[in-house]
Amino acid sequence: MGATDDEAFSVADLFQGSREDIETINGKISVTIYGDRTKTPCIAYPEVGVNHQTCFQSLFVASGPQSLILKNFYTIFIDPPGCEPNAQRDARQRLSMNQLISQIDDVISKFGIKECLGLGVGNGAYMLAKYAAEKPKNAFIGLILISPSCRKSSWWEWVTGSITASRLTSFGWSRGVKQHLMHRLFSPATTQYLGGDSDLMKSFRREVQKLDPIAVSHYLKSSLAREDIRPHLKQIKCRVLLIFGAQSIYHGESMEVASHVDKSKFALVEIDRAGVLVNEERPADLLSPFQLFLTALQLEGYGIGSGAIVGE
Repeated sequence: MGATDDEAFSVADLFQGSREDIETINGKISVTIYGDRTKTPCIAYPEVGVNHQTCFQSLFVASGPQSLILKNFYTIFIDPPGCEPNAQRDARQRLSMNQLISQIDDVISKFGIKECLGLGVGNGAYMLAKYAAEKPKNAFIGLILISPSCRKSSWWEWVTGSITASRLTSFGWSRGVKQHLMHRLFSPATTQYLGGDSDLMKSFRREVQKLDPIAVSHYLKSSLAREDIRPHLKQIKCRVLLIFGAQSIYHGESMEVASHVDKSKFALVEIDRAGVLVNEERPADLLSPFQLFLTALQLEGYGIGSGAIVGE
């Protein structure tokens, strides 16, 4: 990928960080932790159909070790039950979105976190936003929401998603299941490039088969049963960066999020020719918004990193 030795070393460590199983009131959840724990934590949650590695890898590779997201924060990657790399079969659980959100709260409590950054994609972004809205005294100093959902699933999303969830349970990783998830996650520009045989699509088809299909089915079913959180979004108190792909299936919902949050600490970025996983399709386009957003947090005294000063 053209990375320097420092970048390659950093990224290798990032996705082989220390893994911990956390007991919560809704069962065990796996988290992977990377970085210096004296820094400000970042809680990261992926979308349906990917885990923390396949959701965030391109973004962190593109960012590099000197970026603020890696330099000033350590990251706690949370995977939905059973979706973590090399998951055991007994790890899978069928939990509602509210129960998954409760697990996020348990992770924050477990590590005694007082201040943290939130980074979520798709329904992962939905859960972080809902948590921040419904717990006014939450720990979030800022939220980076990538292609968030915010409404109940549409009739079409519910029907096609329910069929896919059923097929995942019955048949595992069939060609039709992988095609459905590809079209959920990526833009037509990506899925049709080189006849769907681009490196990104090859990588997705290869890596998705490593996930437990039943665990993915559980997360998909939970996302299809999500609640409408639009009435609560004005209660988010922290700074928000909203990034979404112009061809995301949640394009309309992301715009709804933009219309409901407090505009005094809010920034909106739309990325052309990208879907829900804009962070995988166009990671370089996210670097400048990320740096500006995190610099704004620095100027407020948050996430300045060990040994740094405000505005450095």
